[in-house]
Amino acid sequence: MKTIFIISSKAGNVYPSLEDEIIALYSKTDLDFKVYVTENKNSIKEIAKKYSEEDCVIYVCGGDGSLNEAAVELVEKKASLGLIPLGTANDFSKNFDYSTFSLKDTLTPILKPCDIIQINDTFCINILSFGLDTIVLANTYRVLSKFPSLKSRAYIFGILMSIFKPFDLNLDIELNLKDGSTFKTSDLFTLGAVCNGGYYGNGFNPSKNSIVNDSTLEIILVKKLGLFRLLNLLPLYKTGNHLNSPEVLSMQVESGTIKSKDKVLANINGEIFESNEINFKILKSAINFAYLGGIKH
Repeated sequence: MKTIFIISSKAGNVYPSLEDEIIALYSKTDLDFKVYVTENKNSIKEIAKKYSEEDCVIYVCGGDGSLNEAAVELVEKKASLGLIPLGTANDFSKNFDYSTFSLKDTLTPILKPCDIIQINDTFCINILSFGLDTIVLANTYRVLSKFPSLKSRAYIFGILMSIFKPFDLNLDIELNLKDGSTFKTSDLFTLGAVCNGGYYGNGFNPSKNSIVNDSTLEIILVKKLGLFRLLNLLPLYKTGNHLNSPEVLSMQVESGTIKSKDKVLANINGEIFESNEINFKILKSAINFAYLGGIKH
């Protein structure tokens, strides 16, 4: 089986010796391998697509956005996907135990299926979120563009820039639940998240129940909140202890539709988009994944 490494050019700044270490390790084996360093914004997609029908493992050496770029090309394909977390937040990796990870682990990966979310005409391996948290992300990007040295600390400034402005979403939501029933609501919401994984936004834990290969999604909906209540809920949302709050709805779902007369600001693994309608569904065991660390749950 072939092993492909795609090193994000940004990740090279975090781990400058990575390429040399991979070559040194694999040169001592009889394994077929190839190392790529991204050259442009389409590199990851192009390389993943090139090997998608081969018997191989493609390790993305980068962050959540880079991982999702590769995942989109590998849905229901022969190739497997792996992650060496070298991004800003590395939230998807928090679903696993990378505490003892070393490059040697890539020599003998455990390959298992992983679920993925189909969202309109694209895919998401981790979390789709919408509302206030995406506004926070947009402001975080603005901070990073001016002060890149802040790295993950920029999220703090993104939060402060966002939470003091009144905000709500008027949404019509229809969900197909795991138990076969249907849930419908029309209400004002502050934010929401459709979760395959459990972490996003630099460690926020909206879904303690999510496991990436359990054949279900969890949707979290936070009803409209005033500033005081929002400030009280944020620490709970960060640690995953918000699910018993009266303003929070949590359901196990297989698919759903989120509609609004106004454009909804949403994001997939850090990629921001706008839409009046978001359709999503789980694709069970749709991607092969290299489990380098055991699932935490």
